[in-house]
Amino acid sequence: QSLESLSVLEEVLKLAPSPRDHGGIGWQRGLDYLRFDGTVDADERDTMIAHFNQSALKLRLFLISTRAGGQGLNLAAASRVMRE
Repeated sequence: QSLESLSVLEEVLKLAPSPRDHGGIGWQRGLDYLRFDGTVDADERDTMIAHFNQSALKLRLFLISTRAGGQGLNLAAASRVMRE
């Protein structure tokens, strides 16, 4: 439920080398990962889920707050789920 935890994870990702690039650039939201929390509206949520489920985009991570994720998501591309 902690948005602060998602923010910390994002900061760590920005410091880690991107899986797409070998030039030392950190992970970038929208290219390497997505973040879904209570600030995301319904239309954007559907778009994010569709993008994550497309294997061609190669999004590697979907950060989801517990409250926002409890609204029924269908992530066919998800290989594992971590709960805080």
